[in-house]
Amino acid sequence: VRDHAVRMASWIPATLVSRAADRWVAAAFLSLTDFAAFALILIVTQGAMAAATSALSRVVAPRVYRLSDQSGKDAEARDLLYRAGIVVLCGGGLLVAGCSFLGEEILGFLGGPEFEHYAGALTLAAFGATLQSFALLQVTLGHARGRISPYTPAKYAEAGTYLIGLVLLTPNMGVQGAALALLWAGGIGAILSIWANRQLGRVEWQP
Repeated sequence: VRDHAVRMASWIPATLVSRAADRWVAAAFLSLTDFAAFALILIVTQGAMAAATSALSRVVAPRVYRLSDQSGKDAEARDLLYRAGIVVLCGGGLLVAGCSFLGEEILGFLGGPEFEHYAGALTLAAFGATLQSFALLQVTLGHARGRISPYTPAKYAEAGTYLIGLVLLTPNMGVQGAALALLWAGGIGAILSIWANRQLGRVEWQP
């Protein structure tokens, strides 16, 4: 448990980039109104997906842990996480659709009429937050096995892509560029998390 906690500590820089430094970078390139809109968009999209994924994880994680304690059950645990990931993607799809059709109303209700024209960025961010949640759910297998090292490159690749995307896109595209950076980073994280699950499954099981 202690070794696992130490390895988790190595994720702190990447987590800070994904969940805190993005605000700092965005603040350097956005006007006060744009930054407020970006912050509101993150609260709506990441907050909604985090709540849904947390609820789903409470159901899925215990079974993944039980399967991981049994010899030869890694493939079954992976399949369970993939199915749960599909649920996340479907739920996120509903969020994306809702933001696409009702984005102006959502932002207008939460932030006021001056935020309504950021609806396009809200939709992009909803897509990105969905992919981030999918990737985060896949790490459950690593927690169950006490081996998160296969997921570390994915975590840093996601954070790095997000940071680079913010720096490159936000100055010219504003909030839309920041949301697009979130989408790209989420896609990278989702793809690499699947790869990490397969790498972890190749490790010989030990009691």
